Amino acid sequence: MSVKENKGTEKMQLPVVEGCMTTPLSPASEVNLMGSKCLSCGITLLGKRHACENCASTDLEAVVFSRRGKVYSYTVALYAPPQPFAGSVSPFVPYPIVWIDLPEGARILSSLTDCKPEEVSIGMEVELVVDRGWEDEKGNEVMIYKFKPVKNS
Repeated sequence: MSVKENKGTEKMQLPVVEGCMTTPLSPASEVNLMGSKCLSCGITLLGKRHACENCASTDLEAVVFSRRGKVYSYTVALYAPPQPFAGSVSPFVPYPIVWIDLPEGARILSSLTDCKPEEVSIGMEVELVVDRGWEDEKGNEVMIYKFKPVKNS
């Protein structure tokens, strides 16, 4: 989906990596991550692939991932990433980075939002968040993915 600017030019929403999200990218609550499953060795990876990184087979199928998964492992980012990933938060606040197991068999790396480092736990249920990351050099919105804890009610 594109967003109109006042000057009559169009600003588009682009995924952080082509082929890693369903489209359209709006509304964000309806976007899922996508990947490729190798029909030869069974590995499932984030993003559209032309060949399997594990066995080099080209016998792949597209997979749309669930919006929920579980924390497999984690660490804490103690230093700000480089631009454009650093964002506009100043001063920098440490945040969790997690490996997430998805039901489709993929294990993906992501930042974890809405969660203090001391609140993260292995096995914690998390859900996908798609959000604006930054503007590219053409003024397009680069959409990123991250996860947040599932709040049990």
